[in-house]
Amino acid sequence: MSAHAKTLRLILGVTLYALPGWAGDSSYITGKIQQFHQQSENCSDQGQPEDCITARNMRNLMPLIAGYVTPMAYGCVGDGVADDTRCLQNAIDAAQMAGLPLRFDTAHLFNITHTLTISAPIYIEGQYRYGIWVVNQSTGKGPEACPWGLVTRNTDIDMIRASAVTGTIRGLCIDMTGNQSINPTAGAAINLTPPDSLHYSSGWHIEQNTILQPFDGIAAYGTGPGKLCCGVGTTADGDAILRNTIVSPAGSAISIGKDHVNNAAGPGTVGITVSDNDIVCKTKISKSQGIGVALYEGAIWYDGTQNGPEGCHIGTLVAPGVISGQQQAAQFDGDGVLGDQSGLYDFLVRPEGGLI
Repeated sequence: MSAHAKTLRLILGVTLYALPGWAGDSSYITGKIQQFHQQSENCSDQGQPEDCITARNMRNLMPLIAGYVTPMAYGCVGDGVADDTRCLQNAIDAAQMAGLPLRFDTAHLFNITHTLTISAPIYIEGQYRYGIWVVNQSTGKGPEACPWGLVTRNTDIDMIRASAVTGTIRGLCIDMTGNQSINPTAGAAINLTPPDSLHYSSGWHIEQNTILQPFDGIAAYGTGPGKLCCGVGTTADGDAILRNTIVSPAGSAISIGKDHVNNAAGPGTVGITVSDNDIVCKTKISKSQGIGVALYEGAIWYDGTQNGPEGCHIGTLVAPGVISGQQQAAQFDGDGVLGDQSGLYDFLVRPEGGLI
């Protein structure tokens, strides 16, 4: 048995109670992950001495002991200013590999400058959701901004591109500008789209998130023309977009099937439930052009309960069009509030060459 194998055997044989200095608190585990992560980052790729291999093994093992992954354990700063893109991607990759939740606390705000990609099933969890009027201000005054979670500074990116076959994003605060007076011109806070027209996506659960000043809040764009039904090149069958708070979208708070078309019979972005989402348009741009829920291609069940889109240019829009000479098809089954105090229409069905 090699020295490396002996080392790994000793590592895998460690129990929580045998960890020196461990007193049952998660901060010790997080500190150890940071320690081994920094050691492995400082190691050269050439030669791979035994201490580097040990550090990498321990870095990968410690989240299993903790039972979850945190961004801070992978070198993130979390002050809302430093660029935490790389360390967040490392944390996502580690959580996917270990099959563990990625957990966000309420003490850190992570600034990103490039898209975070989710390529394997994952469970991402924040701590709670804010309402539409006060957001993080208990007195109802002051700027509306995420005090923790994710922020980007109006970079017009997809903040999270979820291309995995399935997953859950729950209870996260996502701020697409960091500035209440600015609206982005492109991108989505969460984009549920597979990597290409050959891959499936289904069963995503997006619930109780708070999304501020997005272009599009939660989007299922699709990848263009498809040849098969039901989630190939788009997302379908079992996706649930539930009880999210989305404030001042410049595009759409929820956008379904905008870039997808299926040349088989019927739509491809099917079987999606959109229910009980708090949507409000407060900024000048969101009031003049923002849409609460937009369906371009696919079939959704919409339940507005008493929380339909409020104050947007259009409350709910159904507008199938034409992509690459192919007609989009849309099926809308709805109940509850479709729009409230909308600038143009609370509910608008406007085919643009497509099929209803």
